[in-house]
Amino acid sequence: MANVDAPFGLRPIRMRGGAPYNGAVNKYEIKSDLNAALYIGDPVIKTGTSNSRGMPYVQIATLTASNAVTGVIVGWEGPPNTANLEQQYSVALNKSIALVCDDPDVVFLIKDDASAVPAVTDVGTNAYMSNTDGGSTTTGLSGVELDLTTPATTSTYQLKILRLYDVEGNDIAINAIWEVIINNHTEAHGTDGI
Repeated sequence: MANVDAPFGLRPIRMRGGAPYNGAVNKYEIKSDLNAALYIGDPVIKTGTSNSRGMPYVQIATLTASNAVTGVIVGWEGPPNTANLEQQYSVALNKSIALVCDDPDVVFLIKDDASAVPAVTDVGTNAYMSNTDGGSTTTGLSGVELDLTTPATTSTYQLKILRLYDVEGNDIAINAIWEVIINNHTEAHGTDGI
């Protein structure tokens, strides 16, 4: 049976050492001049500035080889749009507070983008992400996926592929779900793939 093509961005599942992910997050502000919608599961990066209370600003991370990532949006403080309380994403040009999983030791799930047939030799390599599907305004989930045309040993690549996610029906085939860590993290140093 083929894997389902339903991207969800990055989803925290556990700590690198095996302990469960406890839901820890830090608050970051999305500036009202950011001309991009943000979704749960989107990777973000600090901008280098903060609001008047010292809360750092973040924006969507650039999804190419050598661009660092600070963390992943896992929720919002209050709705991101007070005009629509059911909305689960932050529209462009809208100030909001994102809850970001920014611990460099968190393991995430991510679906591959079907750009290449996965191989067992991809495990242990580094790769970056793509966003060809875009986020969903219905579910509020990110469209970010693992780009399997890119696996390499390059230490500046964004993600390290740890293993295929061990769940029934998840096969080493296109649209598989993988366990990864953020390799090029603003709060840690990346390592070469193997």
